[in-house]
Amino acid sequence: MDCPDCGMGYCPDAPADRKEHSDYHDKVVHGLRIRPATSDQVIAAQSDCQILLVTQRSKLIQRDRVREIGTLANRETRFDGGVAAGLGAPDASDTHAYVLRRAVRAVGLLMIHRCSKIWRTSWAEYAQGKWKQLPEHPPTWSIAYIWIHREHRRRGYASALARTALKDLNCPLEAVGFYPPFTEAGEALARSLCPTTFLIAK
Repeated sequence: MDCPDCGMGYCPDAPADRKEHSDYHDKVVHGLRIRPATSDQVIAAQSDCQILLVTQRSKLIQRDRVREIGTLANRETRFDGGVAAGLGAPDASDTHAYVLRRAVRAVGLLMIHRCSKIWRTSWAEYAQGKWKQLPEHPPTWSIAYIWIHREHRRRGYASALARTALKDLNCPLEAVGFYPPFTEAGEALARSLCPTTFLIAK
């Protein structure tokens, strides 16, 4: 049978299947458990929420966490490529991941990295495919991926996650890029951060 909540197919009469489904169901429905660790790099905290930074230089346990969160998130977003593919050996992309933890569950993820191909466009021009490339523009931070767990949406978490990440990187809103195509929620976030013109960075 297929679980209506997590989508996993399993046999209820088989103990091993039930156990595998129970573990997977818990991650999908409630978020991946990520209990505090000594290697956590907490950059913001309020009430029972924390934002954790993971980079290419973080401990393997931290980078593996992000990969697992990304795999779960990609069930919904269908991101083209590995969500956390940039968290390998340090390179020019300088990939950063920002994880939103609520209690002991990962409920949000933002991936951002440096890109050197930059375009500027208005939202009207973007819809028409009219992007003006800026050949002299220095590499900039580009938000490549953002996801909030379905139980925690419409609470301002995506905006808070993005703004916290940009503050941590000392990157003003007018200097941040985005890596389209957008999901509907992703475009809504980008429009809220940059209402008129914005940068595309790949």
